[in-house]
Amino acid sequence: MPVKPMLLFIDDDPSILKAIQLVLEPMEQEWDMVFTTDSSEALDMVKKMSRCMPSDGATSGEFAVVVSDLCMPGINGIDFFEILHTIFPDTVRILLTAVSDVGFAIRAINDGKVHRYLSKPCLMEDLLPELQSAIDHYGKVKEHREEALSAKRAKALFLDNMTHEIRTPINGIMGMLQLLKDTPLSLEQKEYVAGAMEASGRLARLCGDVLEYSRLESGKTEERDGPVRIDELLRHVRESHWGKARVKGLTLTCDVDPRIPGRLYGKEGILRQVLHHLTDNAVKFTQAGSVTVSATLLPHAVANTCRVLFSVGDTGIGAPADKLDAIFQPFTQAASSYARQHQGAGLGLAIVKKLVRLLEGANLTIDSGDGGTGVYLSAVFRLGYACVPWSHPGAPRAGGGARPRRVLVVEGDAPILRSLTAMLMAEGHEVVGAASGNEALRQLVSRDCDMIVLDMQLPDMEGHEAVRIIRTSPGLAEKSHVPVVGLAASGLHRQAVPGQGRGVDAVVSKPVNRFALAAAVSRILPLSDASL
Repeated sequence: MPVKPMLLFIDDDPSILKAIQLVLEPMEQEWDMVFTTDSSEALDMVKKMSRCMPSDGATSGEFAVVVSDLCMPGINGIDFFEILHTIFPDTVRILLTAVSDVGFAIRAINDGKVHRYLSKPCLMEDLLPELQSAIDHYGKVKEHREEALSAKRAKALFLDNMTHEIRTPINGIMGMLQLLKDTPLSLEQKEYVAGAMEASGRLARLCGDVLEYSRLESGKTEERDGPVRIDELLRHVRESHWGKARVKGLTLTCDVDPRIPGRLYGKEGILRQVLHHLTDNAVKFTQAGSVTVSATLLPHAVANTCRVLFSVGDTGIGAPADKLDAIFQPFTQAASSYARQHQGAGLGLAIVKKLVRLLEGANLTIDSGDGGTGVYLSAVFRLGYACVPWSHPGAPRAGGGARPRRVLVVEGDAPILRSLTAMLMAEGHEVVGAASGNEALRQLVSRDCDMIVLDMQLPDMEGHEAVRIIRTSPGLAEKSHVPVVGLAASGLHRQAVPGQGRGVDAVVSKPVNRFALAAAVSRILPLSDASL
């Protein structure tokens, strides 16, 4: 059954609205019509409807046509339509005017604030055909928009599937190369392995950027607010990029303002992605000197919230002033020649620009010149999460590593499963493998384990579904507490709240690095637990 179009009529003169109702009485079965004499009330209706709209705007949940008088107390018709356009750009906006105000209406049409106008002396004669024409126009606009959204979703699904299929063998190749690197090799062989690992890493990062951009384009990056640990977040950023910076002879430091509260709540996964992209970019374009990542508390007047300024500064080559806007566009770099010194598809900052829009109260600015580049991101967080104290980046951890444990590794790709098994066995752990989610569940029924390493994209089920079954199934009640490390191809799989018994306890990004996996195991499994 087709959805009836909704129309809104606003006029502070009740007699005008009554006359409109009488003229449109034959259309009551075909149109949903709302009448109000209060423009502020109409604006509240529009805002309420916008909060109920789907994020991709694929289905109709808005007024098809709004007819408003020009002169009204409170918000006049033109100002109302300007606000309406920012919320529902497809809604047809028709202005009612007196003969003396036609000039205002024409200027509003030229400025794009109004689609059409109706002169009150001719209102009743022209109203019905004008509204029918407006509804037809609205229907065509929505049809074209839905076709565009369908095409975008199809493209995103294709890219999602293709990049995942490409990343899977790359992960296997990189895992095997890491293991090969630890075997006795000649100097020449070590150089070959290092070159293969570098090339594989570049290809994996490219696939990751394409996948992330396609998800952002298709609106598949919604993330609920959760606990944010600023100190832990910056420590993770430093650990992830320290090796690359050291190879280039750069100093990489992370500083956290001690005034930042330890109880913060926001979109941790999105913030993590932004800082990783910015730091990676800074290291890439800095040949000598340093890269500094910092978090500083800013004054903020809203109760129970705080604003934090994140800055990523480097002593690199900088970017010309006329290129600063362009570098945030997809597939763009400041150097556009084929002989670029710096590799990459130019997607990193385009992804950052889209991600920042998803952060509450976020602003992003960039300052670049011959002395380097500084990127500044400010975002608002709510208070209300108790964080675990954090040691300064680089501080040694007690014990130096996790005691040997029994680990269940769940991975559908055989080469990756072998490489993960070898990585964990090299750390002294006993490993049991499973090639699917269902096989892992059967293993858990009959076998004890201290930890589960789980691919978030298994061949027979999503990783999150497997974790949900482990946490909630009555038959696995004794295993529901077992910590889970998720292996994710996207940085937007946000780490779950530690100790809450739901979701994964940590996430390691693919391709899996042996040392990153070992660090995750050390953080999750306390050294003082009971032996096997």
